[in-house]
Amino acid sequence: MICAYGILHFLSFFSAFANGTWSNFSNVFIYIFMFGIGGNLGKFFWNRREIYASGTRGETLIASSLSDLLPDRYSVYRNVRVHEKMECDFVIVGENGVFLVECKNYNGTLVGDTNDNEWTLEKVGQKGGEYSKKIRNPIKQLKRNIGILSQYFKMAGCSAWIEGYVCFPSPKTISLVSSPTIGKTEDIASLIVNYVPRHYLSPRKIEDIKDSLEKCILEEPAMTKNEFEKHRL
Repeated sequence: MICAYGILHFLSFFSAFANGTWSNFSNVFIYIFMFGIGGNLGKFFWNRREIYASGTRGETLIASSLSDLLPDRYSVYRNVRVHEKMECDFVIVGENGVFLVECKNYNGTLVGDTNDNEWTLEKVGQKGGEYSKKIRNPIKQLKRNIGILSQYFKMAGCSAWIEGYVCFPSPKTISLVSSPTIGKTEDIASLIVNYVPRHYLSPRKIEDIKDSLEKCILEEPAMTKNEFEKHRL
């Protein structure tokens, strides 16, 4: 909107200048300022759009791969929202447990430690130039979502242990982070299938968990954050 407003005024300014009726030279700085803000805002929202699109492509790729890699006895739930401030990419339920999977569709090399607040993503640009940027540690997001989902199950009367993993679906992702909770889609699927719990879930418990998850994949989350915090106390 700011950019469009600036364009209209610039055209008006140019017309006035061409007709010899423009006399206030200081206005040119206003137009330059408007175009500068509009350009920066446009770049910001375009970058956010690309990040969102990349994440969506990664989730779609994982969803398709999990359907092929996991046996039919597993149920896969996508975009699980307990409340409006929390969303899990995938929750998988089987007789050997509940598994929360976060998808990160990075292109580049990841460097960091499991306890770091931030990791470094090293990339090579289209022209061969190397650069890096800081990203939030996805394992910390994973732990936060596990805690919220675990509390939600408790509220719903179907408490269950939750295993968590961070999945990198892109073949262009190289992880130098040492952790048993991260890997490619096929690695995560293998970890889930071969996971041996202390106690297997009963058919009744599985159905109760599924019922509670069904409420989290509707258009609206299962509850508001305020309701969650109130029940949590």
